[in-house]
Amino acid sequence: MGVACRRSGLLIGYNRHQAEHLPGGASGLGPCLLQLCMRRHRAIGLRHKELCPRCMQCDTKFDFITRKHHCRRCGKCFCDKCCSKKVPLPRMCFVDPVRQCAECALISQKETEFYDKQLKVLMNEKDIHTYTSLLESQHITEGGNTRATGMILQYKAPGSEELVQLKFTATEDFNSNKKLSAAWLAAMHKAAKLLYESRDQ
Repeated sequence: MGVACRRSGLLIGYNRHQAEHLPGGASGLGPCLLQLCMRRHRAIGLRHKELCPRCMQCDTKFDFITRKHHCRRCGKCFCDKCCSKKVPLPRMCFVDPVRQCAECALISQKETEFYDKQLKVLMNEKDIHTYTSLLESQHITEGGNTRATGMILQYKAPGSEELVQLKFTATEDFNSNKKLSAAWLAAMHKAAKLLYESRDQ
């Protein structure tokens, strides 16, 4: 048998025999999400000037006219054209917007939107109920539509080789909270997508 939390119309399940791997058991979803969503970026290492004589995007050679710039997120070398965007990066302790390449700037913009909007939805701890469930699937699945109806999150707890599954499903019997649960699922999908896209950052 498994255990799940019914949370404002959202059904969250995980294997009972793996409950000890979740902080605080069934009530530890909040800290688990906080660890997932509030990931800090490691300090970047800027490429030494001798190691990148050309722009790493357009291959333009650096000289007195074409100056070299470092992306403050990935640390790679670019010309002014390929590294012209200045985007806020507070989670790496930059006070003012900093120069980033196009790829990193897009990820930083998505992160800012996520932290300002979706994270607040994920950390809402109101109206938690319990429910029982049994999970059989051993692979990750995600709903592909814009109105997320469910997802299965599979991960390894720190120090363990055993896979843990969390199942998220928007239920039909909490009509008044269906919109809230759908918003929570959409935010969770965005969190997982954001972490996947920035895994090498």
